[in-house]
Amino acid sequence: MEKKNIVFENNGNSITMRYQLMPSDTLDDTALDRLRNNVLDMIAPVQFSEADARKVIYSQIPAAVTLSSLMKKPLNKTEVLTIFKNLLMGMDIGKYGIPVSYIVKDADYIYVDERSLYTYSFVVPVKGSMEVTEIQDFFKNVISNMKFNENDKDNYVARIITNLNSDRFSIQELNVMVNEMLLELGDAELAAMSQGTAKVDKLGVMRNRAENMRQPMQPQFSQPQFNQPMGGFDPMTGQPMGGFDPMTGQPMTPQFNQPMQPQGGFDPMTGQPIGQPQAPQFDQPMQPMGGFD
Repeated sequence: MEKKNIVFENNGNSITMRYQLMPSDTLDDTALDRLRNNVLDMIAPVQFSEADARKVIYSQIPAAVTLSSLMKKPLNKTEVLTIFKNLLMGMDIGKYGIPVSYIVKDADYIYVDERSLYTYSFVVPVKGSMEVTEIQDFFKNVISNMKFNENDKDNYVARIITNLNSDRFSIQELNVMVNEMLLELGDAELAAMSQGTAKVDKLGVMRNRAENMRQPMQPQFSQPQFNQPMGGFDPMTGQPMGGFDPMTGQPMTPQFNQPMQPQGGFDPMTGQPIGQPQAPQFDQPMQPMGGFD
């Protein structure tokens, strides 16, 4: 996989990544199936198209900014740790049997929602080798190019750098340390709250915080649908598709099925069922057939 073959297109409300496989690329079909059939935390959804001997891997996400551009702004401790936590969560795709080497580990190729700090790492499931230090070097590059809020006086950045410089570096150990520091932030917040006049349910706050640590913050939008795109761009050609009526040139409005009308129900005048099979009505009792008078 060659990063130079990755193309990003900003379509206003969404961003599309396309990677056209080269003849030398070998597609990992198993990993592709797992990526297409699972919604993975902090990973851009992956789709695949093949036409006219061209094979294209593509992803579409809502509007966001690159990690590299976000790092140019001063970030406070909570923001830095949350970004690291989300990046590490995306790196945990090995539990799905997908090699972490398929993630494009470059701050210019990773997107972040500025409000939630939800990260979108792009995955290109093309087989290839990976340097042992690739992940470690990626995080070193991120922390060394970040700008930090001057109001944060503790040594949390130094702790991260020390971990990254360790000869025994591992994603798991870095993840544990980042989550512990986020919990420490929770303790400090509780201490500040306790100085107020209102009573604080410390146990409840910590329980909720721990639950939030387990569940990643999801962005406030639905996942893009690829089966029947309305408007947008053709992932193969990058040209606009759909969105306008070819006869009138007017924008097409998505058509939705009308809601189903309830069957049956009750007549508001009589209170009797409507549209349901009626029990047979008999004016006179039925007489037995045959028998005796």
